[in-house]
Amino acid sequence: MLIPKLLKRLGCEVILVNDRITGFFYHPPEPLPQNLVGISDAVRDSDADIGFATDPDADRLAIIDEAGNPIGEELTLPLCARYILSKKKGAYVVNVSSSLVNRLVAEEFDVPFYQTKVGEINVASMMMMKSAVIGGEGNGGVILPDSHIGRDAAVGIALILALLAEGNRSLSEQVNDFPEYHIVKLKLPLVDNLPSAVENVIQMLLPDNVDEIDGWKLEFHDRWVQIRASNTEPIVRVYAEAPTVAEAEQMADKVREILTGEKKI
Repeated sequence: MLIPKLLKRLGCEVILVNDRITGFFYHPPEPLPQNLVGISDAVRDSDADIGFATDPDADRLAIIDEAGNPIGEELTLPLCARYILSKKKGAYVVNVSSSLVNRLVAEEFDVPFYQTKVGEINVASMMMMKSAVIGGEGNGGVILPDSHIGRDAAVGIALILALLAEGNRSLSEQVNDFPEYHIVKLKLPLVDNLPSAVENVIQMLLPDNVDEIDGWKLEFHDRWVQIRASNTEPIVRVYAEAPTVAEAEQMADKVREILTGEKKI
């Protein structure tokens, strides 16, 4: 168990949750808010400063603030990037399905910002091509080339702790620096002639820009919706991001309605 050892070496008081190895998961293994009830309660009950949760192979990092609230995996990378870019300027790379917050961090530090197709290999390849100093994916995957060119939750933990220690502010205060955005994700059955169906979506929603790095990403001033065929399942993925959950859901549901002809009940 590397991460508890790392935390102790960094001077942290460590409280472990679900640490007994049995061969079975205590809850669904993805580090999503609905699966982090136990560690969120532990943070509150122990008056801890922060909580960390990873997926089984420790390449995704979710963070719980001092009040026991999961901040969402989408903010793991922007927080890490904020720390690195305050020390070292250079390119910042994410996949095209990641939050708008990443672009805002790149603009804050005036560094080149690049987006790639979904997939760690695509992000890592672009990072090497652009000599990036930080990158990753919106699922909590942090890539720090100074360590190695792969997603690593332990690296993310070290960067977050350094950010908090040097900034002398709580995690929730750091998070409050970012504008609020929410991502909604839908899975739809495969659509006949998907390019033609997407063209109908574009004609009806009239985006400011359409990015075709990976599927179709319809971009607006402060939101976006992406439509792409899955690389791993026979489905169509629809991701939408907006300042509120309701707005993201409305945009995703509108795309679902146009693509499938079915309204949300």
